[in-house]
Amino acid sequence: LRLKTQSWAWSIGFAALIGLIGIAAFKLKEKAVDAIRAVETPAPRPRQVLIWIALSFIPSGLLVAVTAHISTDVAAAPFLWVVPLALYLLTFVLLFRDKPLVPMRIVSLLMPLGACGLLASDVLGNSYFLLVLVLHIAFFMLATLVCHAQLYASRPAAEHLTTFYLWMSFGGVLGGVFCGLIAPNIFNRVLEYPILVVCAVLALPGALPTTRARFFKEALPVLMLSGALCLVLYWLSEGASKDLGAGAKAAYIVTVLVVSCGFIRPTLLAMALPFLFMAQDAFQHMTGRTFERSFFGVHKTETVENGQFRLLAHGTTIHGAIRIKNADGSAASGRPKPLTYFHPEGPMAEVLGTIPQKPAGRKIGIVGLGAGAFPCNGSADDQWSLFEIDRKVVEIASDPSKFRFLSECAPKARHILGDARLTLAKERNGAFDLLMIDAFSSDSIPVHLLTKEAMALYLEKLSPNGVLVIHISNRHMALKSVVGAIASSLNVSALHRNDQRPATSLENVTPSEVAILTKDDARFKAIADKPGWTPLDGKDGVLWTDDFSNILSVMWRRYAK
Repeated sequence: LRLKTQSWAWSIGFAALIGLIGIAAFKLKEKAVDAIRAVETPAPRPRQVLIWIALSFIPSGLLVAVTAHISTDVAAAPFLWVVPLALYLLTFVLLFRDKPLVPMRIVSLLMPLGACGLLASDVLGNSYFLLVLVLHIAFFMLATLVCHAQLYASRPAAEHLTTFYLWMSFGGVLGGVFCGLIAPNIFNRVLEYPILVVCAVLALPGALPTTRARFFKEALPVLMLSGALCLVLYWLSEGASKDLGAGAKAAYIVTVLVVSCGFIRPTLLAMALPFLFMAQDAFQHMTGRTFERSFFGVHKTETVENGQFRLLAHGTTIHGAIRIKNADGSAASGRPKPLTYFHPEGPMAEVLGTIPQKPAGRKIGIVGLGAGAFPCNGSADDQWSLFEIDRKVVEIASDPSKFRFLSECAPKARHILGDARLTLAKERNGAFDLLMIDAFSSDSIPVHLLTKEAMALYLEKLSPNGVLVIHISNRHMALKSVVGAIASSLNVSALHRNDQRPATSLENVTPSEVAILTKDDARFKAIADKPGWTPLDGKDGVLWTDDFSNILSVMWRRYAK
């Protein structure tokens, strides 16, 4: 649906909702209202209100945390966020009734095992991403059922239901605010997720012992065992820079299974979980990983291939890599070589090579900085303008101790922070000899950067013989059809190259898919004559505009091919 149609549909829907609420209020019989008022019960106590807030806070926070985790670190697929949201809403339908439609006794038994499944799944990594995905969603569903069942069971008498729903909504808002606004500013990765997992286990009926003495008596053995495991793993991780062996991973998974089977009581499991999550964090340190977080996500730097390379990743996508050690173990020095998609033999570097050198240097713009590798494909005289929305990415790429691309190859580059549609609009028309769009974060795409109006803006900023380069590599969407349709509607020439050379090491070219648009016939011919480049036909493509886009159609094209 177009935006205008959606706006009208939502307006009509809200108007209908208001009308139905009015009819319900009108139909409410006066006698029934008097009967409700005749029954007087005490107002909810502060302790009960806090319980309502907590029980609504946990599933609401988990909704945001689980969605962020699975849509970036597990499988960065569009629309994946719909699944947790649908399940979250479904739990109200299943439980907010006199007879729940799910056996809560079985749910309460399965939820602790689901928490242990999360621990084991994260050690397995993305090799079994479908299993990992199912485990995360299953735990979320179980935890939400537990919390919402407790909420419904603790509801007050009818005259206090308004207060009940008010505090329940307040707790839901707090959960969203904590995970969406507070956590990104106080944690360097998605630590709110394990925190909420522990809280969910504690929300199980009977999880909190009645006396303090009993609590410590039950928890002490678990605390000692879990703490010892953490200390051993952190000791092993000190100074490590390669992946942990299969034996150590297996030992961790066995420990998780022992905890899940031997300490099935929620209290004991809740005590063990923080230490097991800390041990899991030790696995991250063993691969030399560091995390930095912003509003736009978690940026991970990691050393791989026996410490020879450092890479920058967001979710499941690598945004640049640099050699930091030579094969003999000596430190790499000199002008760094771009790797992955930006390799000198890759399609994007090939297009840059067709732009003639100028006495004052070529003017090149990049939307999406990554590790800042691409400028090392240019010359010393080139003038670089780097457009990036995330300040944290600029800090990472500009730090020579992490990535030396910018300090060595573009020390005088302009950094323009903000949304590229807005910042590019302020640039002078005809300013760039080459403009590269590489702003996709993991496999999620900012649709507003790939519409007809956006492309028209980019083309305005090109010199008469300039080239627009668009990096359209994506695991889930065939964006080639979108770019082709836009090029056809704007009456500009377009080329496409799908470079799928197998990469056995970061030293090789990473497979990539690239499209270029240009108004200059000579530039078009210079690129078209190179191997692998083919004209981009937009006849069967889907035209995206600021008023209309269809992600499902390009997903279908990717999976149906």
